[in-house]
Amino acid sequence: MKNGIWFPIVLLIGFLFLIVQGLSTLSLRAIRFPLIVGGIASILLLVEIFGEILRPRQEETLKETKEGRFKELASHLPTIGMLLAIVPLIWILGFLVAIPLHLFLFLKFNGEKWLQSFITAFVTWIIFYFGLYLGMRIPFDEGLLFSYFFG
Repeated sequence: MKNGIWFPIVLLIGFLFLIVQGLSTLSLRAIRFPLIVGGIASILLLVEIFGEILRPRQEETLKETKEGRFKELASHLPTIGMLLAIVPLIWILGFLVAIPLHLFLFLKFNGEKWLQSFITAFVTWIIFYFGLYLGMRIPFDEGLLFSYFFG
């Protein structure tokens, strides 16, 4: 099996586990948004997996050295770290605060300007708050910190 197929397979298994776990433990109203996002992501991951399987094998003309592979892997570590940081942020701060904050930090660490990062995070918060929380009445997790302070 090809090396580039493992990461999409692991992500697909993770998304499917979270969808099944959410369907068995949460109400339909609470699982609506994760089901939409997880369903779309699962479809895209399946397309990527089947595209990688069906793509004709191309012989590599140059063999990669171990150092080249390590440099390629090391270039992805900050992105993986940012993706793993979102889970504790949502758990501590809640969804409506964590997602715009994570987006702002991601943009800043990738070299965007302060104003552009702030505006993008603020617009994202507006979309989530007014479009999803108030408009579609999706109950997002309020987070450990806010549930402690506001009961």
